[in-house]
Amino acid sequence: MASSSGTKIIAIIGGTGAMGRPIIAALSQTNSYKLRVLTRDTQSEQAKTISKTYPNVELIEGNYADDQCIRKLFTSIYGVFCNTDIWSCGGYQNEIDLGKMIFNIAEEMNVQHFIYSSLDHTQKLLANHGGYRCHHYDAKAIVAEYIESNDPKRQIPWTIITTAPYFENFQSVFLPKKDPADSDQLIFTFPMADKPIVLVALDDIAWFVKYSFENPNKSIGKNYYIAGDNITMDELVRTFSEITGIRAKYDDMPLEKYVETMREKKHIDFDRKENFIGFFQQFLQEKVNRNFNALKTIHPDLLNWRQWLVKTGWKGERGTINTSSDTEFDGDSEFLIKIRKARSFRGEKPILP
Repeated sequence: MASSSGTKIIAIIGGTGAMGRPIIAALSQTNSYKLRVLTRDTQSEQAKTISKTYPNVELIEGNYADDQCIRKLFTSIYGVFCNTDIWSCGGYQNEIDLGKMIFNIAEEMNVQHFIYSSLDHTQKLLANHGGYRCHHYDAKAIVAEYIESNDPKRQIPWTIITTAPYFENFQSVFLPKKDPADSDQLIFTFPMADKPIVLVALDDIAWFVKYSFENPNKSIGKNYYIAGDNITMDELVRTFSEITGIRAKYDDMPLEKYVETMREKKHIDFDRKENFIGFFQQFLQEKVNRNFNALKTIHPDLLNWRQWLVKTGWKGERGTINTSSDTEFDGDSEFLIKIRKARSFRGEKPILP
């Protein structure tokens, strides 16, 4: 549905996070859409920056565990972009239940195009290869499979965009550190041995979201598995040095040791270390694949690692990217309390803490 001015309205869940902000920018540049962005706190720094930068954005205060809030968000809109966050919503089963609930409400509210951000199904990829799981991947993949079970021509029209780790993660969670023995050299510590990892630029995720909304005849009913590069750490570090002129080396840390260094998160229903062992195993076993020729046919300017370095001018410093949205809560938050009270939908009983 369009606004009174004829402009299509798109609701965005996850708009204040790392993925959402470039999507807001990309959709705003077209001057074709009004955006309705859900935020827990309209006074958060992320929300205020979005509001000041993009006059086509309306901020809606609330959270996606509240079905009535979602109905308000989806009233008289054309489309939805949805990216939920397992770390914010309290864990694996919560993200599955809420993802399904949001999709069901979109169908109930006659949304004309629902775009869901997903990830690869690690448990399926590694079922016969160690039986590893990556909960923050698998939860999204299960919701995506639920969406795919709906006929996009007879029920709600949908598109799924299955993404990958961001290049921008090297500006934050994978940030290189100065070599303590040589302050002019950076060390990229990572547990990938000599195997490649699939990566993508946040701007290219945004490009595919915009493309999908602008080309519904091509995108509806599609699951786009996107990435910009499949690169070993040796090549990644060598390219970094070549482009930036900064000396760097790769520290191949054993996987078990690497996950021990990762910060624990409270209020999740899975083991964080087990989760990230599964995350890296899917790449170490080279089970995550992309058809780069097909992707380039759709998006000729898709960035690889080298092109991303040139475009951004990144030289190893911590970036301004924040991988969390403004919905990072503690265990007693209103958000998680609402999740615990979430209603059943389609006859399914949510398993919530």
